Amino acid sequence: MLEELDESFVDEIAALHKNSLSEGIMPALGNRALVHYYLYVLKHHSQLLIGAIFRGKLVGFFQLSYTPVRALSVLCSHPSRLLHIITLALFNTKLFIGAIMLLFSRQEETSSSPEISYIAVCQDFQGQGIGKRMVEKVNQLAAA
Repeated sequence: MLEELDESFVDEIAALHKNSLSEGIMPALGNRALVHYYLYVLKHHSQLLIGAIFRGKLVGFFQLSYTPVRALSVLCSHPSRLLHIITLALFNTKLFIGAIMLLFSRQEETSSSPEISYIAVCQDFQGQGIGKRMVEKVNQLAAA
């Protein structure tokens, strides 16, 4: 079942993001950074988090952005995240450079159509059509 997610799911969203999208910058910044990011996203009406729930457990989600979220905005809302960026610089230079580019890249402007910022399905539930149903939901929301 697909449903709009709220703050009660933020830990599950962060864990699923970290496990399913582990090669990205956000997981490299740590679980607390992911939790903070999704709390930030949930407060903005330009963002929508939809989850696939199976037996009360989050098994997939997507973030639909009507306006791109600038990483710099998230960082400025919680400056202690700068420590995560510095740690990343020390231990993973390639991801650090990617993080810096992400911080200063996208401008917050209204797009003519929404875009998927993140989409993930728990490994144990892949191949069961969950991702397909989520993309169909994205298309339905974009057409509305």
